[in-house]
Amino acid sequence: MNELSDRTRAIIFILLMLVVSGAAIAAIVGVAWFLRPDPFFARAGMEVDFPAQSAPHYVEMSRIHLFIFADGEGYQILDATVPGERRGNDLAWDDAAGEFYDPQSGARFAADGTPMTDPSQEGMTAYPAYAQDGELWVDMRQE
Repeated sequence: MNELSDRTRAIIFILLMLVVSGAAIAAIVGVAWFLRPDPFFARAGMEVDFPAQSAPHYVEMSRIHLFIFADGEGYQILDATVPGERRGNDLAWDDAAGEFYDPQSGARFAADGTPMTDPSQEGMTAYPAYAQDGELWVDMRQE
């Protein structure tokens, strides 16, 4: 008496498959969303690209230019842009003096990014970084 017709069973089967496949697709999308790269972190490169040395490595990333110091214990990441200026006006490294300088204004900055001479009033922006699986990642959120 409570027998379902073949057509009703087929419709129920199709609906169940849609629910199950929809759940599977939702699970795949959810995992992909969870594993996506964090928008606040940028990959600077492989750790082997930044051997410890006295001069910083200049790195051009898509939105920003950085100086990366590796000291064997960690990394110091500094924004290469002249403080207070727009992107594209980058500092340079004076290897003999061991400090940064602005080729246009002559302002100088210590190796840690602190201003040394006028006209600069503010220091270079520093970013935290971490290494994972041989890759160096930079936290682009400014503190």
